[in-house]
Amino acid sequence: MLALTSPETGTPQDALTPEPSATPEETSEETAEATLEATLEATPVPSNSPSAYRLISVSHGNECPGGYLIGRIVNNQGGPVAGVRVRMIDGWGNYYESMSKSGAADFGRFDFPLYSDSPQDLRVTVLDDGGMPISPTVTVPHRQSAESDFPCHFVVMQRN
Repeated sequence: MLALTSPETGTPQDALTPEPSATPEETSEETAEATLEATLEATPVPSNSPSAYRLISVSHGNECPGGYLIGRIVNNQGGPVAGVRVRMIDGWGNYYESMSKSGAADFGRFDFPLYSDSPQDLRVTVLDDGGMPISPTVTVPHRQSAESDFPCHFVVMQRN
């Protein structure tokens, strides 16, 4: 018989005895969503971090060739910054990542196509190279009010 040591307790356990699994109630969709929300809300962002970003503006309009969340990353003096990772989470919990661009026409810009025109919250976060948040998560409403009832949303995040 093969015995393993539990990483949580340090005690030996039978390798053939399965760990108890979660009950269906513990893995419901509501619990998964609440866990995701709690994780996003509980992710600390160092306020004194030299690489932290903050929201400058969110606007809505018809300037896109379809449904998009478009943004721009700028430095602390307002100049565009290329190569910054950005994550968007749609209303169904799907994760998308992009990098701010380095082309002459779109330097510092990023974009995410929206795959649904349904009302939803889009959550945007600037990430470090390791995928850790270095900005607060910004919630951008999509088609939830007269103000956000547009296919295109534009976000500007600035380095502190």
